[in-house]
Amino acid sequence: MATKGYLRLMQRVACVVGVAMAAWGGQVILTQSVTNWFAISSAVWLLLLLASVLGLWRGSLIAFAAASLSAATVGRLFSTVAIGAANSETGTSASNLLLQVETGPGIPGFGYVSLALGALLFAQFILRAVNAMQSSTGEREIVVQSWALTFLRVYAGLMFVPHFVGHIFAGRHQFEIYTQYFAGLHLPLPAAQLVLAGTVEVLVAIGLTFGICTRAAASLGTIYLVLTMLLGGHFTIGYVWILPDGGYEFGVFWAATCATFIAVGGGRVSLDRTMRKNGIQQGRTWPPAVRWLFA
Repeated sequence: MATKGYLRLMQRVACVVGVAMAAWGGQVILTQSVTNWFAISSAVWLLLLLASVLGLWRGSLIAFAAASLSAATVGRLFSTVAIGAANSETGTSASNLLLQVETGPGIPGFGYVSLALGALLFAQFILRAVNAMQSSTGEREIVVQSWALTFLRVYAGLMFVPHFVGHIFAGRHQFEIYTQYFAGLHLPLPAAQLVLAGTVEVLVAIGLTFGICTRAAASLGTIYLVLTMLLGGHFTIGYVWILPDGGYEFGVFWAATCATFIAVGGGRVSLDRTMRKNGIQQGRTWPPAVRWLFA
């Protein structure tokens, strides 16, 4: 079977798994004791997941990016949701606070379905890259580098998902725990700071995953990550990430990864390039700042 044939097969299998995942999530919302906050936010992401996986049948780049983002978000939501009365014990340390909202209990097995869909989407990405290399008339090395940077950009964007899900989409219990954590860092207006952090994380995730306004999203993500390392006290803890309460190794590495796309932009496989092809760069009336956004 040719590469395109395998790609079509992966798209169809991913569509089936995604529809099943959306149906399962919907059944949980309708039959389990979840908060209205969780029900509303998860319903929005489930609808996005359903629409995006159905769009995979057409091989759309937008559908692929949307499916990746929504699958990661839905998987995170249902893997950590608290059914029924939430545990009111908050613990005394940052580690105890975060363990309550980072480790479940969630819906048993849901995370594995999300992982399976993620694997199918990753397989599609590889097949898209191989197909692009096979059909390219340009230099092979440039095509390989372009797809490698695209993978790194999408992965960096999806790394924000577990954070914004817990901060603003998972429900009141999680929101209150994170607010306590932010208060423990002596941040003013911790609830407002939490909403701001979650909003920034969503914007950066969308920008990098879709490759839209990539340089702006990468700039925002880089600044945000450095600030979180600073405000979270990670620079005073030490370098190695596995130190108690976490050193700054991972955060700085992640910030450096985001900073890469300030320089290179969205690349060939991005919505930025689509915008350029549609003329955003060609009109003389566009100011330089706008052209830079889609470069």
